[in-house]
Amino acid sequence: MKRYLIYTTEGYTESPSSNQVENCQVLGEIDAENGREAIEALFSKESWISDSGYSRQAAIAREIA
Repeated sequence: MKRYLIYTTEGYTESPSSNQVENCQVLGEIDAENGREAIEALFSKESWISDSGYSRQAAIAREIA
């Protein structure tokens, strides 16, 4: 099993000066055999991700050490 960080470019953050800033949103990390399985596992485990409007199709998985 490998460890994956799951993130997305969906959404934005508000800066201290109240400006919208496009950036990446970290959704979580999880162990899986590959990136696709990692995304599916995280979305299944953490219902708040889908409930907040994030999509599996836009999620990106990167293996971490």
